[in-house]
Amino acid sequence: MHELKDRLPEDVLNGVLAVPPVRAEAVARARALLGTARWCRAEEVAAELVDCFVANRVP
Repeated sequence: MHELKDRLPEDVLNGVLAVPPVRAEAVARARALLGTARWCRAEEVAAELVDCFVANRVP
């Protein structure tokens, strides 16, 4: 079986490798945010999108 890097187009691979690494403090902040009520839930977003679609309004 081929490795993933051998199956990806070179420009895609170069783009992925050019992304800076994720800092540990950014991960910690994201985990803290996910644990709060401020984080929107996927179900709430999906329900709002369905309501917008049914009512023909742009979110």
